[in-house]
Amino acid sequence: MKKSHSLLLIAILLLSACTSNSKNLEAENLEDISPSNILRTDSVLQFSVMVTSIFEDSKGNYWFGSHGDGICRYDGNVYTYFTAGNGLPVGIDREFAPGLDWDDMRVINGGNQAGGVQEDKDGNIWCESAGKICKYDGKEFMPVALSKAIELPKGAEWDKCLDYLWFGYPDGLGACVYNGNKLECIKFPIDDPKGWDRISAKCLDSKGNMWLGTMNHGTLKYDGTSLESVLSNAEAGISRAIFEDASGRIWLPQNSKDMLYVEDGEIHNFSKEYMKQFPETKKEDLLTGAQTIEQDANGDIWFGMFGGGLFRYDGTTTTQLMPNNDESLSLCKTIYKDSKGRLLFGLGEGSVYECRGDLFVRFDKE
Repeated sequence: MKKSHSLLLIAILLLSACTSNSKNLEAENLEDISPSNILRTDSVLQFSVMVTSIFEDSKGNYWFGSHGDGICRYDGNVYTYFTAGNGLPVGIDREFAPGLDWDDMRVINGGNQAGGVQEDKDGNIWCESAGKICKYDGKEFMPVALSKAIELPKGAEWDKCLDYLWFGYPDGLGACVYNGNKLECIKFPIDDPKGWDRISAKCLDSKGNMWLGTMNHGTLKYDGTSLESVLSNAEAGISRAIFEDASGRIWLPQNSKDMLYVEDGEIHNFSKEYMKQFPETKKEDLLTGAQTIEQDANGDIWFGMFGGGLFRYDGTTTTQLMPNNDESLSLCKTIYKDSKGRLLFGLGEGSVYECRGDLFVRFDKE
């Protein structure tokens, strides 16, 4: 009996030790889980600030960049969020108005001001965040090291650049290009008396010219030989959008100035031409504050405004549209055409809509 009790006591002690070790291992495993790997998910798009970019990747995932809530990926079932310190690099906390109300200033981490989502030929996702260029490895975004600044490539080297990914240059007026192997930086040979500047829009046209919008230098054009300012300093405003339509016209809205377009190498003032044809038109109806431009399957060109909703140009007249007659949707920072030919609109503070006739339907609540 004593021997039996002894064996039972030993078994209990061994079982207790194993259970204790198992709990300790579980605790250690929990401690090893990095916060950057624990990503928030939801069944709807939960942004509280304006949508700055929309992108559909080759796998059919949709990516949404925001002005202060990071990036969200929709895989057809779940919305997954990448934020500063939780997949995106941590930036500097700054006060911003995330929408139209400038009295509604919020403290936003620079890492959560994410956008410029693109995909390389290998299927990797890239974005810009906190002044850094980041690459998604399938689990999280990581900053990519920049090379030393190089001169603008010319000739055959420039032809190769047309297939590269283009980003803004974090340290001044220039660009970064990813050539499939490394991220090369190009510092533009332009005097910058106004101080620091950055790229705010880009468009590669059908003739192989790169058009770049800036905050201080208007619109720049590079044809593989020379980089030039499209407009004089007196004409140039902040260039937030550049777009080539199906006919080859390049649209150049200049913030707080006239809407321009380039056709057959000549610059035309759309605002003045339109007012001459329709003299009753108000200045604010001439797309001067356009933030984004896209063309639908019918050939109509859509302009998103920072307040004022949307304008649709059918080739003759412009029509202002307030989505669903809802003033809260008057801000449009991005319009995107997906693989199905649908136009998706980033509206208001954090929503994405599709236009179906006269009705705008929430993308995440179809």
